[in-house]
Order: sequence, then C-alpha cells, then structure tokens
Amino acid sequence: MNAVVLLDTWHTCAVHSHTCWHGGPKLPGTPPQTLQLLPLLRPLQPRLYSISSSPLEHIPANGGVQATIAVVRYNSLGKARHGVASTQVAERLEVDSYLPVFIFKNPDFRLPADLLTPIIMVGPGTGLAPFRSFILHRIITALQQQHEAAHQQPGQIGPMHLFFGCRRHDQDFLYGDQLQQWHNDGVITLHTAFSRETDRKVYVQQRLREVGDQMWQLLEAGAHFYVCGDAGSMAGVVEATMLDIIQQHQGPDSNAGSAAAYLRQLAASGRYQRDVWFS
Repeated sequence: MNAVVLLDTWHTCAVHSHTCWHGGPKLPGTPPQTLQLLPLLRPLQPRLYSISSSPLEHIPANGGVQATIAVVRYNSLGKARHGVASTQVAERLEVDSYLPVFIFKNPDFRLPADLLTPIIMVGPGTGLAPFRSFILHRIITALQQQHEAAHQQPGQIGPMHLFFGCRRHDQDFLYGDQLQQWHNDGVITLHTAFSRETDRKVYVQQRLREVGDQMWQLLEAGAHFYVCGDAGSMAGVVEATMLDIIQQHQGPDSNAGSAAAYLRQLAASGRYQRDVWFS
C-alpha cells in the first residue's frame, strides 16, 4: 500500500506572546523575535496519509488519488490548537489548489495476487483508508475480468472481512453508506464497533474475538490478515487478541509459544501485514 505525503514548510513552533506553540515554558525577560527563534527549530516532518482509492478508478485530473485525512484539533495551554497539515487541506485550501506531495511506497502492505484469497482487515478510524482501496481494487478487477472474458457475471472475489471502529456512527463512520452498501450486497462482511454508543465501550478487538472461530477457519484457508492504525494501543491489543484466538484453536497442546510461532510464520509468508503509526 502506498501513501501520499504532504510536504510542509511550517516550523514546529509558532510564537504566541512568550509561549512556544507546543507547550514550552514561559521565558523570562524579553520574548525572542520570531526571526530569531525560527532558525533554532527543526522543520515539521512530512505527513503521510494512506491512499484510499484504487489506481484502477477513473479519477479526474489525470489519474489523481484520494486520501482520508482526519482534521486535528485540540486544546493546549488554554488555547485551541489545529493540526497544520490536516486543517490546511480541510479549511485553508481552495478547490483546485496545488500542494507539493510525493508518493511513499510500502511494498510490505499489499493485496494477495489471487482474488479468491480471503482477507481480514482491521482498520479503526482513518486506518480504514487502505482497506477502502483494497476493496475497490478487488471489485474493479473482478469487473474488468468480466469484461475481458465477456461473461455476464463479474469475476469471483474471496471473503473480505472488515473490522471498523469509531466513537459514534453518526459522527465519524467514515464512508459509512458505501461500506454498508457493500455489506448489504455481500461484497464484504462488515464488523463495526462504535465505542461511545453504549454503556460498555466496544472496540474492534472485541468484535474480532466474537467471530474468532470464523477468523481461525479463514486463516487456515490461507487468509491474509491486515492491521492499519494506531500503534500505541490498538495494534498491540489486536495482535494479542489474534494470539488468543490462535491458541484456542490450535489444539490441546497449544500454548502461548506455539501461537506466537504461528503468527510469526504468517508474517514471514506475507500473510500478516501491518501499517501502523504512533499518534
């Protein structure tokens, strides 16, 4: 899976009175002038956003790509702060504006070549982005096969299970209508976890555990397992859940070591792939 990278020439701090933007201490004496301070600060790192469209789509503007970007807003030192790159795209740019970008290739996050291979995708929040791309790519590929072979029905697609989580379905259910339609049409099996809609918080790892028997059967049938999103908590908890599922189904002699070995073998064969980041 590739990512589109937004280059940013802003600096890590902007001076508001005598306070550094990211929470530095108040400085005694006369505040430094902006032109004195900026050379001391390192530039912002490029922002990586997963591509959420398929290269087979007919996107205007000479084969453009789509990215899924969450607008960052938070409070710090009593002031409202805004994500530099995300709010630039969402709020400060006019339609048809240009930005410097480059493509960052990730050769270790790819669909299996065979359309019939089952895939299991875990992507809460904007971690959904590459999986929308995966699903679209398989759908379009199947339709192209139908056209090339002059068949009445599109090519066959293997099982696709998507685990998506967010706080509330009416606030941040990204691509909700499209995902639900794919589920209703039998293209994918959608498992949702809306963590703030019930008294008991529900997350993607719980939905994964609920269908553990089916996930094990898919893994044994050659499924590829993907995780995209937060590396700080979600990815580790999902992996721990998968290890539990594997250990429960390996047999009476299974233990934590054998489950870990099974998962390592999946990774070594390219069937367990992660695209995660620290937020």
